[in-house]
Amino acid sequence: MKNLMLSITVIFCVLLSACGGSGGASGGSNAAGSSVLPAAAAANATPTATATASMQASGEIVSLFSDGFSLQTGSPHGLIDVYTTSATSITGGQPFVGEEVSVSGSGSWSTSIEAASVTQTAAVAVAMPSGLQLTSGPVVNVGSNEFQIESGLPHGYVWITTNANTAFFGGAPATGKYETVGVTGSFTTGVTAVIASQSSAAPPPVTVSGRVVAATAYGFTLDMSSSYPSVPVAVFSGTTTITGGTLETGATASVTGTGALTGSIAATSITLTDPTIATPTPSPTPSPTPSPTPTPTPTPAPTPTPTPEPTGPTHVLTADYLAGVDGSNSIAWSSAAPYLTWAQVPPSVASAVAGTGIKTQLYIDPNRVQTTDPLYSMLPAPAFAAACNGTDVSDQFDDVTQYVTNPSSSALYGPFAQLATREIGSAHYDYLFEDDAGQLSEEIYETFSPSLPCNYNDSAWASGEIALANAAPRPVLFNGLNELDGHDPSLSIALLASSNTIGGNFEGCYNTSDQAEHGSWLWLAEENTELEVNAQNKMFSCMAQYGGDASQNTAARIYGYASFLLTYNPSLDVLWEWFATPSKFHVFPESQIVALDPVVAAPASVSGLLQSGGAYARQYQECFYAGTYVGRCAVVVNSGTTTVSFPYTGYSHTLTLSGYGVLDGGTLSTGGPAPASTLGPLQAEIAFQ
Repeated sequence: MKNLMLSITVIFCVLLSACGGSGGASGGSNAAGSSVLPAAAAANATPTATATASMQASGEIVSLFSDGFSLQTGSPHGLIDVYTTSATSITGGQPFVGEEVSVSGSGSWSTSIEAASVTQTAAVAVAMPSGLQLTSGPVVNVGSNEFQIESGLPHGYVWITTNANTAFFGGAPATGKYETVGVTGSFTTGVTAVIASQSSAAPPPVTVSGRVVAATAYGFTLDMSSSYPSVPVAVFSGTTTITGGTLETGATASVTGTGALTGSIAATSITLTDPTIATPTPSPTPSPTPSPTPTPTPTPAPTPTPTPEPTGPTHVLTADYLAGVDGSNSIAWSSAAPYLTWAQVPPSVASAVAGTGIKTQLYIDPNRVQTTDPLYSMLPAPAFAAACNGTDVSDQFDDVTQYVTNPSSSALYGPFAQLATREIGSAHYDYLFEDDAGQLSEEIYETFSPSLPCNYNDSAWASGEIALANAAPRPVLFNGLNELDGHDPSLSIALLASSNTIGGNFEGCYNTSDQAEHGSWLWLAEENTELEVNAQNKMFSCMAQYGGDASQNTAARIYGYASFLLTYNPSLDVLWEWFATPSKFHVFPESQIVALDPVVAAPASVSGLLQSGGAYARQYQECFYAGTYVGRCAVVVNSGTTTVSFPYTGYSHTLTLSGYGVLDGGTLSTGGPAPASTLGPLQAEIAFQ
């Protein structure tokens, strides 16, 4: 409007001969002071001066306003306002702050420019961040310049290093919060955060659109609106797909991923409109000259492009001993790494094992101490549990007296943390395996002398165990889920309330040396314990502690593994089989069968998987062997004492096992015989279509 008013003023002045000039043609002034109309012959004369002119300008946009922008053109003219209208031709998308543009229009350097065209002149390419990988999960531990998340398959618990260049959104990592992290490095040897976005829970899916503003170390920022002018978007190698144009500043981008506008977005796909390519006006298509229609040659049916089969995890989460008394000392740690997620190891090998990518746990027992244990001499009298007559409570293990400590006594916490820190030293440990944790009233393996502690109460004891775990210098996996509440799930589930506890271990899970296949109420309590631990988003470690020769007990292995898979959460639950092998490495081929996408979601109770024919069963839509897709599969267990029906049709093969563990020549086949129509007592099948 500024230029239009100026032009009207000029025209009006011409019609009135002169505005502020020297007067009429004679050079004199009108005596009465009134205007003098020009002579008729001069009515159509061209003005001698024009207030607007054709202009060219270029520079960087420094600010936007409702109908234009301010352009910094540099010396000699500096800053000038540029006005745009619906008639302005814009090449490169709508203007944004920081964009380099060339402007053509009319106006003057002393006023403004009314733009006929605006063209982007210097788009900046956004390079795909090199090697940026996505990982996410709840924060379970925070240290100095590092934090640990529970990322699920395939990496499990991951320590992530931070530095001065890490971009944080939503605050610094905090235990119990959820982190979506872009990392560089190797999940085997260590990763460093480039971007870390914190939220209260796993971020929801989101699709947003806007203008690419600037390149960053993690991707770019997106101008969506005046309320969200610079939303961080992380772009991941091998995960984010980019289509439709060039990723550069000024491009219009539609981003799909997870996140929030107030934090950042982890992009899974980006669709672009390239700002450097203007859409041409199509030329009219001339009408074709008709020509005879030939007899068409039959079009051969196209050969369909085969859909690539999906790939999956190479094994479920696994655990075993390495080195020491119970673990193998005859294998290279690197040979175990492809099959093993967690290892309980002594400090002498912890860092070497961790260097192969295996997560490490330190065994420690602050709940039962012998006189020869280092902790015994560190504890004052109040740290021990006592009967009402004042006698210290004890039990017997392998004919050795063990004293029961009092987890409600603060006198226990400091020495426990001090001992754990000393044991860890400079070795790499991801968590502590805390033995003998849990309530005492349902303890089936111990007899306490002279009695239970004075005024013993399960609830108070659990509260003390929670406080003890919170004092530990590493996250805790407690061993004690086998302490059942009568015939009901474990009493020790209450211990999961500790913020420093990542889960619990069930010693004797589905298999024990005195009963190769658990059944009846015990099996039901174990399955429901697994479900209840998962419902709290904590790790369920299933230690199938049979101990017999692995090659002679393949039916027990299938029964235990089918029971584990029936209710498992693949991102949380850990299989810890313990059948005898020549190498003392206890990871078996069946752990390489991974079942995903269950047809029926995890029920609140295993009774939700009971079929009409008496079997407990569950189907999975995607199943894998060592990462290779093998189709649908079904897990069927008869935990009862009578014969039951196989509940499904369409399954033509079953799992068969042979030999020992994966490093002792053990094998499996997913092409075993078709499942029988019935299953006998304490039998199980894993079937494939």
